[in-house]
Amino acid sequence: MTRIRTFAVLFIAAGAALLPACGGGSDSATTPAETPAAGNPTGGITIKDFSFTVGAATAGQPITVTNDDGPTHTVTFDDGSEDIELAGGGQSITITVEKAGTYAFHCNIHPSMKATLTVA
Repeated sequence: MTRIRTFAVLFIAAGAALLPACGGGSDSATTPAETPAAGNPTGGITIKDFSFTVGAATAGQPITVTNDDGPTHTVTFDDGSEDIELAGGGQSITITVEKAGTYAFHCNIHPSMKATLTVA
């Protein structure tokens, strides 16, 4: 039994020594536009408590839209380019906006819900 414990302790210690080398470095391919905005650390659009939280978006890259509320909501772009209906309970969909710009959107079901997506 002592042999197994000693092996386990050595195995865990060796693994812990390797952890700092496994991450924390910088990725030179990451640009500021790919870093999620403070309002939504996961990026994209999240619906919760009858409001939108909008994160970073980059033209041509996938944008995740998630409804973390109970009720169904829509994400309807004012320019008509997107009209998504999402059931509650965490349903999500991925969209792609091809052009950089500012896109105002709202929920057709709950007109007081409005926000803007900025695509770099």
